[in-house]
Amino acid sequence: MNEEMLSKADPQDAEQICRQIADKAGTESKDIITKAEDNVAAMIKQAREEAEKEQAQITDAADKDIAEMEKKNSAYLNMEKKRILLRERGAFAGKTIDQVMKMAAAFRSDPGYPETLKKFIMEGLKVVAAEKIIIFYSRRDKNIFNDAFKQEIMSLLGKAAADFREDEFDDIGIVVRSSDERVGYDNRFAARLKREYEKIYTKLIKEAA
Repeated sequence: MNEEMLSKADPQDAEQICRQIADKAGTESKDIITKAEDNVAAMIKQAREEAEKEQAQITDAADKDIAEMEKKNSAYLNMEKKRILLRERGAFAGKTIDQVMKMAAAFRSDPGYPETLKKFIMEGLKVVAAEKIIIFYSRRDKNIFNDAFKQEIMSLLGKAAADFREDEFDDIGIVVRSSDERVGYDNRFAARLKREYEKIYTKLIKEAA
């Protein structure tokens, strides 16, 4: 702009132009600031959402780990409880069987013991199924196996012949073998208990529950 144009310019026009430029600059500045604030708010919101999402994932993973640990601990505790119960029931069953063994030894003095011996002998005869058998009895029962008792046994055996032999065992009951001793049947109380042990033990365990 030359000096002639400047001399013709109206001061009021210049002031208005300056005001318009200032207003426009102010509006643009406000827009820029508003956009910046909006961008910052959006970034903060996104960061917060991502942080919350990550926190939720961490919490979920932690909850799953805790649940798994509780599950394992619960399973371990249940297993330990069962183990203790089985141990206690096993101890109960063992004590009961020991008591039965003691009672069995006392049964020797029972008036019905000789009849039980006869029954045991006949069971042995059926298993051995031989014409000639050997009946082994306890040394503690020699007072029972007198001649009269042996005759009673012989009358029960029918055609089978029997040889009576005193043995060193202390258990109640007898052992029956064929004369050649190839076949035998142990019908002492301990052997009978052993044959029935699983059934008796299982019953005792259930009763202890």
